[in-house]
Amino acid sequence: MRLVDIRGDEGIIDTGEDRYPIHLHFLDSVNVGDCVLVQLGFAVQLVERQSLSPKPNTTIAALRSEIEKQLAGSDFTVLLTSGTQIASLQLNGIRYTLPPNLHFAFGPGCPTCLTPVGYYRSVFELAQRESTIVVTFSDVVNMPTPGGTLHSLRMAGNDVRVVHSPYDVLRIAEWNPSKEVILAAVGYDIMAATVGITLKEAIHREIRNLSLFSSLHKRDVFLREYIFQSERTIDGVVCSPHDATVEGINSYKFIVQELNRAFSCVGFTAEEVLSGVVDIIRQVKTKKLTMHHGSECNCLKAGNTRLRSTINDVFTVSDNRWSSGKIAGQGKYILCEKFQDFDAIKKFDIQPDELLTMSGCSGRDIQLGLKLPLECPMFAKHCNPANPVGAAMISSDGLCHTWYHSSHKFKLQNNE
Repeated sequence: MRLVDIRGDEGIIDTGEDRYPIHLHFLDSVNVGDCVLVQLGFAVQLVERQSLSPKPNTTIAALRSEIEKQLAGSDFTVLLTSGTQIASLQLNGIRYTLPPNLHFAFGPGCPTCLTPVGYYRSVFELAQRESTIVVTFSDVVNMPTPGGTLHSLRMAGNDVRVVHSPYDVLRIAEWNPSKEVILAAVGYDIMAATVGITLKEAIHREIRNLSLFSSLHKRDVFLREYIFQSERTIDGVVCSPHDATVEGINSYKFIVQELNRAFSCVGFTAEEVLSGVVDIIRQVKTKKLTMHHGSECNCLKAGNTRLRSTINDVFTVSDNRWSSGKIAGQGKYILCEKFQDFDAIKKFDIQPDELLTMSGCSGRDIQLGLKLPLECPMFAKHCNPANPVGAAMISSDGLCHTWYHSSHKFKLQNNE
């Protein structure tokens, strides 16, 4: 987005249709007219203008032809890590036009899908207390639990509020000093950074009625775990710019250097995704594995030191269990000692059941790549976006959600 005004630590962006305020805490230097990458209400990267220049017109047909030529009949499996990239291929039907010997794996999944059901049930229970206000995001408010959703509690009169940025919780806490305001935050590294700056500001403003109940994951750890645990042979990995926002593209060197897989970081359009696929096939065929990235990812080569510093100041890491039931070593961000007063787990003595599942949901098998959504007996029948059984159906980046919309568009819900 383009910055059209700067007011201290806040800026105004122009989306082309409207103007919105954003926070500039994570940028060292920025000027009116600059273009910035915006996530969760924060500008997190300054985007180089050449990254926005029109790219050569490479058609889907030309890329498909190049993939077919490079494969020359041999099987090849690509891991796509971004729900948006998966949707680009699924929702436009492009995946079904690619050579049949090009296979895709999808994972490790969006953070809301990685989070155990027990976490959402604990948030549900906290929201039922008269003394609390639960603040969260649109995907979390609709997450199914054995007792219902936060949205159903909200409709029943419980104080559940939806925000677009963690920073919004500060105002809510200041305006409701008699209530304990609980921020239920689910996400990867970028969410951890924005939550971290929020807690720092809470200390500065002496806000004491604020708690954090989080499920914050290290993206690179879960990606490594997924590749290790996958029962499929993965030849190459296509990541997205969001994967590299904090640590930079080089944080994924382990894919090439340790796991001996090809790597490409590209944008979200179908053309960009297929360009990444072409590149990793070429890497494998020539036996020259590199850390390839598209021009649209130039601004993310080094990551953002302010984001990293904020995470290191506020959090430490621990082992945790993801929704597949597997353990991810050192994969979860938890509050360090200085910020323990904000820990909702200690304040409310919460013990989430990390092994809890939704009855009938095949989410664990889908999470591990053992099943596709179409192979779940509940898919598109008892489980759909209006009546979700599992997190992957309600999250916009969830694999079941993407499959539901694309399968109905192409009449694949009955495996036709």
